[in-house]
Amino acid sequence: GIPAVGLTGAQARIYTDGHPTEAEIVEIDASRVRAHLERGEVPVVTGGQGISRDSFDYSTLGRGASDTSGVALGVALGASKVEIFTDVEGVAVTDPRLVPEARWLTQVSYGHMYEMARFGAKVIHPRAVLTGCRGKTPIVVRSTFSTAPGTYIGDVTDELPIAGITTLSPMETVVVAANAAAPGVRERWERQRVVMSLVDASSGTTVVGVSADRSGDLDTALDEAGIRAIRQLGRRAWISLVGDTQALRERLTRTLGCLEQEGIEIAAYEQADRRLTCVVDADRLERAVRVLYRDIFG
Repeated sequence: GIPAVGLTGAQARIYTDGHPTEAEIVEIDASRVRAHLERGEVPVVTGGQGISRDSFDYSTLGRGASDTSGVALGVALGASKVEIFTDVEGVAVTDPRLVPEARWLTQVSYGHMYEMARFGAKVIHPRAVLTGCRGKTPIVVRSTFSTAPGTYIGDVTDELPIAGITTLSPMETVVVAANAAAPGVRERWERQRVVMSLVDASSGTTVVGVSADRSGDLDTALDEAGIRAIRQLGRRAWISLVGDTQALRERLTRTLGCLEQEGIEIAAYEQADRRLTCVVDADRLERAVRVLYRDIFG
């Protein structure tokens, strides 16, 4: 009994940069959506898609990017917040499928949530977090099936020095020479193909990986850049601690030691701003996450 209207991304006037599968929103003309709202109609907009302003061709925003559409529309409409309803009660400090007792976060800053989303927290798309941050629009991740308040993502103080443990696995992983890929190239790989990379703290080489079911994207990215892999690491798990940079630095030796004491070999690791990522055998993923969770969160 609620008046509603369905709109495609094109009808909602969501304009993208035209990349066919990992497009970014460059502009939203919210006039049509506003017109429906003013008539008392609820616009139901197709998520994860937009249209090129020049060619009018459709493009998609990547897997899971309906979050991004929703947040971008909220920003364009000047919303006080955007609520994303999903099948979990918010953002957990790590994947509850790996650690069933994992605690839920009440709130988390844009910066920490963005790094968590980039490196494997599947509850929200990283571009959605970035869009909310740029538009100063808070995001609340809530459950469709309960009245729990969920997790508030915004310009807030993080509850804990270490916000969470995230995972990318299995990742088809290779090593390329140090400085073979400039930062701009690596950013483009991530944005257009979700090919992730890090610089190994021990050797200085660049480690590159992609979800094992998209291994062809890794080959294409390297070919396009004229870069050759110098070593194949096969299927690996990328495990990241996300939190305060100083806190991560202070516990670096302890983190590496925890894994080594469990017989978990670290093929590479990177200490970055707000993040420490370790590359380990994919079959040791669950053990590694449980060990780190117990050490950090008790």
